[in-house]
Amino acid sequence: MKATGRRLRALCGIAIAMVMIGVVPAQTTSPAVQNATGPFGFTCGASSQAISRLVGPLKPEGVDQYSTATAPTPFPNVGYYLLTISPAQGLVKVSAETNDIDTDTTGADLINQFHTMEAELTRQYGKPTRQEDFLKPGSVWAGEDEWTLSYLKKERTLASHWVFTPANHCVTSIDLTAEVANQTTGAILVGFDFKGYVPTQDNLGKKKNASMETSK
Repeated sequence: MKATGRRLRALCGIAIAMVMIGVVPAQTTSPAVQNATGPFGFTCGASSQAISRLVGPLKPEGVDQYSTATAPTPFPNVGYYLLTISPAQGLVKVSAETNDIDTDTTGADLINQFHTMEAELTRQYGKPTRQEDFLKPGSVWAGEDEWTLSYLKKERTLASHWVFTPANHCVTSIDLTAEVANQTTGAILVGFDFKGYVPTQDNLGKKKNASMETSK
């Protein structure tokens, strides 16, 4: 999926789905659950200066948003991260999106990849607070081979959301969302909100996922 502006890129394959959320099979405790370290090895509340010392210069992408091509704990095929860094709270959100996922009009490969990632998140954080897998009632794009088309028409949703009270090792919510670029190409977006993250109207307009709704 060719992203525009501040759209995210990266991650593809089952192995990458595992490490994306900090799952490292050789370790008994993953980086995602050690102290205040969040997904991809980013530390909750870290300043832009502290992160830059680890990964190099960050590219400004918007209000309190920065991108980087690497991470403190980088993984193969991960080439883009979007970080929300509050001047007062430090790092409060990390997001990433898979590389293009080739599929067919049934969306089978995209759906399988989504559920693989969902399973890994569930293993780490428990069952989702809310799952969405539905087609709008009355949609004319209801055929089995019209799955991606119905998504393009904004009549279908595939997403899972986690909300934690109190925070789960500094993570307050997670959003996993499927996206479709055309009838044979899709991607999956994952976003981790940390303590101190406050959605802004600007952020609401940029994200396709429902993270703001679940964190209320």
